[in-house]
Amino acid sequence: MSSVKTNPDVNNHVKVIVRAYGDEPIILCVKSAGESTVEVYGDDDQKTINYPAQYVYKYDPHLYSSLKKAHNSNDKDTLATLWKNAAKYEGY
Repeated sequence: MSSVKTNPDVNNHVKVIVRAYGDEPIILCVKSAGESTVEVYGDDDQKTINYPAQYVYKYDPHLYSSLKKAHNSNDKDTLATLWKNAAKYEGY
């Protein structure tokens, strides 16, 4: 039995924040999730990428705003603290 969960209804896909290159926060949606990877997409649900689960976090608009602000101002200390305290996405 597979440990991957696929969400059959595109309209119900969950938003998450991924920790991208340079610690940039990006909002994406989950298409499916396993223990080690999460399949995510942006504007087109047919163009997905398997992202390491350790870099996928629960969506929180306040957290995203704080992460974006710290990233844009190159405040590495605040950014590191925010990522450290962010709740991991555990949708598998």
